[in-house]
Amino acid sequence: MDRNWWKKFAIVIGVAVLALWVLAPTLIYFDMPADQRGDQEAFAEAVPDWMREKHLALGLDLQGGIHLVLRVEVEKAVMNRTARRGEEILAYAEEQKIPLGSVKADRAQPWVKIEVPAESRADFDAKVLDYYQDMTLLKEEAGAVTLAFTGDSLDQIRVKAVEQAVKTIRNRVDKWGVSEPQIVKRGEDQVLVQLPGVKDPDRAKSLLGKTAQLEFRIAQDHQTGFLQSLSLPEGVVLGSEAGYGPGGAQTSAFYLRATDRAPLEAAIEAAEGSLPEGTDLLLQRIDGPGGEQSYRSWLTTDYAAITGEKLTDARVSVDQGGTGRPYVLVDFDRQGAVQFEELTEANVGRRMAIVLDETVSSAPVIQEKIGGGTARITMGGLQAANEVYQEANDLVLVLKAGALPAPVRVLEERSVGASLGPDLIERGLTALALGGVLVLLFMLVYYRLSGVVADVSLALNVVLLMSILAAFGATLTLPGIAGIVLTVGMAVDANVIIFERIREELALGKTARAAISEGYAKAFSAILDGNATTGIAAFVLLQYGTGPIKGFAVTLLAGIVSTLFCGVFVSRVFMELFNSKSETVSV
Repeated sequence: MDRNWWKKFAIVIGVAVLALWVLAPTLIYFDMPADQRGDQEAFAEAVPDWMREKHLALGLDLQGGIHLVLRVEVEKAVMNRTARRGEEILAYAEEQKIPLGSVKADRAQPWVKIEVPAESRADFDAKVLDYYQDMTLLKEEAGAVTLAFTGDSLDQIRVKAVEQAVKTIRNRVDKWGVSEPQIVKRGEDQVLVQLPGVKDPDRAKSLLGKTAQLEFRIAQDHQTGFLQSLSLPEGVVLGSEAGYGPGGAQTSAFYLRATDRAPLEAAIEAAEGSLPEGTDLLLQRIDGPGGEQSYRSWLTTDYAAITGEKLTDARVSVDQGGTGRPYVLVDFDRQGAVQFEELTEANVGRRMAIVLDETVSSAPVIQEKIGGGTARITMGGLQAANEVYQEANDLVLVLKAGALPAPVRVLEERSVGASLGPDLIERGLTALALGGVLVLLFMLVYYRLSGVVADVSLALNVVLLMSILAAFGATLTLPGIAGIVLTVGMAVDANVIIFERIREELALGKTARAAISEGYAKAFSAILDGNATTGIAAFVLLQYGTGPIKGFAVTLLAGIVSTLFCGVFVSRVFMELFNSKSETVSV
């Protein structure tokens, strides 16, 4: 036997212990009453401190909930954008001192008709049309022109409208507190929304369909001292940072922070009676590295200095002054431009909270008075440039989601009853258990001692597969259970190939050690090829499938990893251990 067998055996034991540690929260989760599984506080209390809190959750088909398919009215977004562009052109022409007449948007087509006096036509073509290169001259009449967006620009408006809808829905679902939701773009103008555990479809449709509210408020850093005297619930701590008071004066700013939303919301609600007059305590979600999320509070004015109704556009630009850092530019209409200039002039050096649906998205510092109807929002701090660019793009989507809403319409609505989940779980687990027991018995009867090795390897394979899924916080669906059953079959197939190869080597008169070594070496290529082709199919399903199909693909890919490790490495360690002193191999 290999002198280093104990090192290999230690690796197997280490992986098994790690897999059980990762899987332990999932076992606790499924041991909880069904009506408490969606309560994150109850789950956190049930999990010991030395355990991680990620667990394998149940999908819509097993837990019940609501399935919605929403259509984004992208053509409405195009019409609204065209109308706003007409206002932008009029404001830009005034800035360039080019006299124009009325600007009218066509109600039936995404066109805008602009009255251009003959004496202004040359300047209009040279300046306005050159500036707005995403528009094309559609028609010319006496004293008027009709403009429309180019084909590429129209496509981009439609795509952005759907992206904005997805972003807004995600924000609202997160605020609602739904556990393990699935919100994905489907096709060109549809959004698939699955809300496990939600039983009220009317409330869901009302929440997802209403217009987002965008507000600009001034942070009140100098009034946050009252937070020090609050009695904070478990999971919420007091943080501090450099703050900015009236006139940009430096001050100590305090805030509440937590890793979970629910306890921080409870703390904010409890603090309402202690708030300084004219202020409001709001929440911000912070996306950290590796997809981790945390939450903090912001004290702001209790009124919006400017709302998203005054916003006409938001876009990402890059600083050409040497830093190369991305930033966000937002444009206001004429009235909003005046209000924003007055607001920034009066609050230089202070933070301006950008609030969407009562949740703070960003709180940049006002560096100087901002005129011209355009605001610049710096991003990222010390983050890498690519992270800053992603953050800037996300902020643009949030801003546009509030300022440029695209209406959504419910195409498909389906409620999965709560009684369906337990029944499907029971049938799926029964199929898995029955199939597993039959396979284990077959291996024991047909391969005797080697069958024991195969069964041990197979048991570890299932544990390892479930732990991989739990490690990534995957959602278990009925097709996912089918993927686990298929993985069991693939694992058994790998062992059968190996054992038959060993039999062939023994028939040639080789020793037990040599037969095992050659059997595994010759079987490896066949096992690898079979799993590779299965992996290609699973990858295609993952890329192009939706919902349950993706669940099946994820389970299958995780099963390939566990099967290769257990079928090739783990079973060999036990085969060498059990047959280290034997002249023949029991296969």
